[in-house]
Amino acid sequence: GKLELEEVEFDLRECIEKSATLLAQQAQVKGLTLTNLIQNDIPSRLLGDPGRLRQIVINLLGNAIKFTHTGEVVLSVKKLQDESDNRVRLHVEVADTGVGLSAKAQARLFQPYHQADASTSRRYGGTGLGLTISKELVEAMGGKIGVNSREGKGSVFWFTARLDKGDRLL
Repeated sequence: GKLELEEVEFDLRECIEKSATLLAQQAQVKGLTLTNLIQNDIPSRLLGDPGRLRQIVINLLGNAIKFTHTGEVVLSVKKLQDESDNRVRLHVEVADTGVGLSAKAQARLFQPYHQADASTSRRYGGTGLGLTISKELVEAMGGKIGVNSREGKGSVFWFTARLDKGDRLL
């Protein structure tokens, strides 16, 4: 179908922090450290769809927590570049010390109805649709999504997004 994004002014730091807060207890129960880092040079006020941005971040964080048994999950946001006086390109990544993925599994991840392997659904639950939906949302935001991972060594899921800078006052 057709995906329409909302365009409202929002506070990026608040959006990211609320996303992390929603999953903090889940991480704490597993004994994981959950950290979020936002570079200082990113404008606080942006124009875009904070609900969809939050949806992507929560999906990536939720997956990282689900597949990490010890260690940490780190959410970081940095500015790649100012595309103009009014637009910025962001890079968001979720790094974990979890189970990691083989190259074969990585190649199938963002395709509809696929998970790393059939045992993933039985062991961890879920349908594998979250990453497919996240990919569609990221692409609607003018960005890309990907993963860097090694089996047994954890994963780094990342995405980019193009957002306009907000100029209205709080």
